[in-house]
Amino acid sequence: MFTRPLQTFTQTTPTLLIIDSDEERSQRLAHILSMSGYRPLVKSTLYQAMELTYREQITPAALLLGQADLPQHHLFPRFVSRLGRRKGQSIYLIPSLFRRTIPDEPPLCVKLASPSSHTLSPESLNILNTVATIAPSPIRYQQLKVDTHALALETLPSVGLFPRLSLHRHVRSSYFLQALKAAHGLIENEQWENLMGDVGLAQYRQMNTWPPDTDAHVIPMEYLSYLQQAIIFSRPQEPAQQLRQWGYTTMDNVLQKRGLPMLAQQALRLLPQENQVQMTLNAFTRQMNEIRNEDLHAWAQHHEGTYWLVHYSNLYAYGRINSPQEPACHVWVAALERVFRQVGLDANWAIKEKECSCQTLTGHCVFEISPR
Repeated sequence: MFTRPLQTFTQTTPTLLIIDSDEERSQRLAHILSMSGYRPLVKSTLYQAMELTYREQITPAALLLGQADLPQHHLFPRFVSRLGRRKGQSIYLIPSLFRRTIPDEPPLCVKLASPSSHTLSPESLNILNTVATIAPSPIRYQQLKVDTHALALETLPSVGLFPRLSLHRHVRSSYFLQALKAAHGLIENEQWENLMGDVGLAQYRQMNTWPPDTDAHVIPMEYLSYLQQAIIFSRPQEPAQQLRQWGYTTMDNVLQKRGLPMLAQQALRLLPQENQVQMTLNAFTRQMNEIRNEDLHAWAQHHEGTYWLVHYSNLYAYGRINSPQEPACHVWVAALERVFRQVGLDANWAIKEKECSCQTLTGHCVFEISPR
């Protein structure tokens, strides 16, 4: 397990300190901000916010105040002044944001109006544009648009992979539980409770509130995106390494519980390697479709010896618009590597992300499996 000092915050990710006693509302806002290039810190009282800033060297770009009377608190001026001295300039306040309804949907989501790709939520973008006028984001929200010429939309149909969207939008409780366990193993105890609140998963701060180990499809799919953001925030200097470890461990947990029996693995290794790959991809997509209760994972042969695997309405990208610079599905690459290792194919096959929704905003991610 990784160990690290007290939490730090990168300068490229603007930090926003939310103080709001309405937990349901602050969690919805944390969903939107954490998916969109901001680092929210969520506290329910001024005293909690003060304790956090005394303990850690935090210089928020702005304070988002849920209660209109907070600036009248006798400690508030001193609190803001101290943060301003630390930052070297005034700390901006954003009190008006909470006068409107905070939408209960991520910035990139499924809407029935679009049959093939995800849709940017106008309600969430309005919130982000309001915040960006005070605390600029590295993302230009007004310039965002879905890439209609993306591989998943324009090219994959030629090999029989036609775009589809998640209509159920839930995953198995047991799968999310495995992801929670793997995340908890990577995030230190002193970070866990805070991070769960910061990404909008406050209900999972305590292990006794985690979901049951059942096959019921009751967990909203966006929860995995929020949990991924907690992993990123837990180790901002090395997010890719942290995500790979999480993806590998989560899939390892799933395989330990539902993987191929030993005899089936041995029989698989006797087949020609091309058949091994195809049977492995069949097993993987079938398992993922069962986890989601929808046919959202599929593969096709691109050309001889190379395969394309597509995740429609990709679990870990759903809702996300905050990583446009590079492919971001380190979780799935590591998970697939674990699957290939299970059947002895990892040494001879390379897995890479060919197209990421964080770049195209389609909601779909494509992976390429090719001989080394």
